[in-house]
Amino acid sequence: MMSNKTITVELKSNYGRDAIYPACMDSRLFAKLANTTTLTSTTITLIESLGYSVQLKPQTLEGVVR
Repeated sequence: MMSNKTITVELKSNYGRDAIYPACMDSRLFAKLANTTTLTSTTITLIESLGYSVQLKPQTLEGVVR
């Protein structure tokens, strides 16, 4: 029986293109195995086929002046 594992990723925009960045230890390990700094939608699909669920890191308002 496979355990219910979840990885966290973060969406960032690079020069107008969205990229999926690893945001937890397991997702960073998957990126390292893929020899990339970002995860592609194909890689995410393969990770899900291993029984992992993928969640987005909650967005924060960084750099907001109060």
